[in-house]
Order: sequence, then C-alpha cells, then structure tokens
Amino acid sequence: MRATRPWRLAVGLFSAAMLIAAAPAASQANFTPPYNTQCSGTLVFDFGTELQEPAASILINHFEGEEASPLACVGHPTEVAYTIGSSAEALGTLGSVGGVRNSAIKLASAEEPPTLSQWLSIDLGDKPLSNSGLIRQIPVAVAAVTPIVHFPTGCAIPAKEATGDGRFTVSNAQLEKVFAGEIATWGQLLPDIEASCAGIPIKRVVPAASEGATYVQKQWLNTINSSRGWLESSGLENTSWPNDSGATATVRATEGDFGEARLVSRTAGSIGFSSLAWARFFGFGNFSSETAEAPAKEFWLSVSNGSGQSVEPTRDPHSNIDGVLGANCDKPQFNITPSGYDTTATPIWRAVSAAGSKSGWPICTLLYNLAWDDAAPVYGNTSQAQGEQRTVKDYLAYTLGEQGQQKVREEDFSPLPAAFLADAKDGQSRVGWSKIPGAKEEQAKISTEIHQDQEHH
Repeated sequence: MRATRPWRLAVGLFSAAMLIAAAPAASQANFTPPYNTQCSGTLVFDFGTELQEPAASILINHFEGEEASPLACVGHPTEVAYTIGSSAEALGTLGSVGGVRNSAIKLASAEEPPTLSQWLSIDLGDKPLSNSGLIRQIPVAVAAVTPIVHFPTGCAIPAKEATGDGRFTVSNAQLEKVFAGEIATWGQLLPDIEASCAGIPIKRVVPAASEGATYVQKQWLNTINSSRGWLESSGLENTSWPNDSGATATVRATEGDFGEARLVSRTAGSIGFSSLAWARFFGFGNFSSETAEAPAKEFWLSVSNGSGQSVEPTRDPHSNIDGVLGANCDKPQFNITPSGYDTTATPIWRAVSAAGSKSGWPICTLLYNLAWDDAAPVYGNTSQAQGEQRTVKDYLAYTLGEQGQQKVREEDFSPLPAAFLADAKDGQSRVGWSKIPGAKEEQAKISTEIHQDQEHH
C-alpha cells in the first residue's frame, strides 16, 4: 500500500465503518408497482465526462437494444441519456459544491473520485435532515490514459531516438520534465534533431477544465518525480501546471478528453494526453508505415511501467496494424483493493490508484458511476424519481454483467478486475428505493458525525 495521503485513507476507513453500521443488512430494493420489476423504469439522465462517453454510448445503446442479454431492456421505456461535461461538473450535479444538486440528474460518471469534503457535501445535501442521502461510487470499467504527440511539421525524427514504426522513444523522466515545462523545446527533448527544428517550442496541451484524465496523468507523473508536487494534496490544483507562463505557457483545450486529443491533432509541435479511445479516434494509432492513411507524425508514445518494461497502452501491441481494440489495463497493479465491506458507500476510492503499475500500462484508471443508495430521501418519494432510480439500478446491472463488460473492451477500455467487479456488483445490488423508515434522518446524522470528526482531526 502506498504511503501517500495517509490521513485521507484513515478518515475514509473510519467513515466506512460508521456507514456500515447504519446500512441495511440486506440489499433490498423495495421498489413498488409499477417499478418493481426489471426494465420497468423511465428515462434517466446520466451526466458524465468526455473520457467515458465512448464507453457510455455503447453501453446505453446495447442496454436499450441488445436482444441477447437478459439484462437489457429491449422494447421497454427504460432509457438513459448521457449529458457531457467536465469531471468537476459531473460531481457538481450531485451536490459536491454546498450540497446543491441538479434534480434532473440522477446518475453521474467520473474518473476522479470525490474528495472527502465533496463526498460529505453530496451526502448531506443543502438541507441536512431534509434531503440527505447516501451516494454509491461504483466502478464500471478501466481506462488507459496515454501521452500523445503531434511532431513538428517539416522535421524528421532523429535516427538515434526513432522507432521502426515512425515514432520516437523517450524516458519517463524526460516526459515528466516535458509536462512540467522544464524541457521546453524539441531540441532539448531530442538532442540529435536537425538544427532548424531544435529551437521549436514544445506546446503542452492540457484540459482547460478540471478533468479526471488530468487527475490520473498527474498521479502517474508523481510516481516519476514526487518532489515536483504533482498531487493536489501538495497544492497543485487540477488545472494548474508548473512553469505555466511566457514561452512555456500551456495551451488549453476545451471539451474535456475529446477536445484535448482534437487540439493535439490540430497543433503541430505539441504533446498532450488523452484516453486511448479518443487518441485512436483522432488517428494517433495510425503510426505504422504499413497504414496507408497514417497522418503526418501523430502518435501515442510507449512508456515504461513500474517494472521498467516498455509497454503500449493497447492490449494488443500491434493494434495499430490489426485493429484489435482494448486497453492494456486488464490486470493493472492497484495499490489498494477495497473489498470485504460495503465499499461503494465509502470515500475510500480516492485512495485507490494504479499509477506506475508494475504490470501492463502504468496510467490506468477506474471509471465510476455515482448512484444513490436510495433516492427517495434525496429527491422525495415521487413516482418520477422512483422510475428513474429503477432505471439506474437496471442500467448498472447491465453494465456490470458479462455483455456490458465485453462491450467496454470493444471500445478501447478494459473490463473490471474480478475483485473490483465483486465490489461493484455488491454496490449495484444495494441500489434501491425507500428502503428504511427514517433513513433520511439517520443518513444525515451519520454524515454530520463524520464531518465533525474530520474537523476535529
């Protein structure tokens, strides 16, 4: 287990113990007619990030229309609509800022787990003892974040750094300095580059808004050079980057992970990062000389994992040639596997990381859906809210089922490792409706006690 942020983990475990004591002993749904059967729910809005959109799209399409799956809802009014925003906005719809929620959104998708204070704000709501609830953070898949490059126009990759497939090799330490703005020109990165190209600035492309991809990228950069202070706990906010002014100022991409990959593709001489799915969509996987439509020197980079092995972000190292999709995140080495108790109702996921994994790709991250354990205390015991909660439960069941996990693989993600899948299915089974008389008051009381304990420590 890593030693980073020990106070956060300790408080998280304490919070988990308190919540378990108040949680229902069984995973009772308690839905009432006409919402007490599978696929009897109504339209629900999921607010999520650009990074998760490719996975969410295929899951929603097959959940609503795949005949082969017993967990799909073909021919029913059960629907999920995906609305896109930043990671911070996704959490904000549930009340991460002052407990103020967007009542139209009953499900959120994010890569960056809520901080302890955000988690408490979501649970308490803006009217504690009136609209407090219990949020569940449920893992649904694993994604690879990868460095992407648009090499300067008219420049050749030096022979000493060139690879056989049209890319170049650099060390993790060099990449860390690039993202820190310390290596600022192409000549500093590739000393043997032609003289006319040596002084060309490296344009660091980063997301403009607070994004989960940035959170994951900085976790990995921190494993390379922890003295840089990459983590937010060291004071570097999600949207802040070292040396971000003058000649080394970053170039900011809007529209999240999608916009990040698009802007690197449009900006010669740039380096950025994005999910594997969007990197491939914008052609960063077409770098082989065997690929006729390969763009001019645009590619993702291989990096070294925690074992010192040079690895690709793809499950199939030759996916740029044979088209076999999937991330190299099937068996990443996570620092913590939070199993053995009601994990999805706790903030412990903030401490879970696969950054620097010794197996597979070292920049893998869990993707999460955040759903209410019981939406009745949060939004009121109404027919509309119950219909939406029923769809949330059924959609999560499909996502975590065999077909759902296979679908995410087909969109350049990875299915959940077995231990995390078990946690996720346990959390999904507990999602229900109006489960415990007095639950609203009890959940608010617990959240208040946790908050007071946090302030005390």
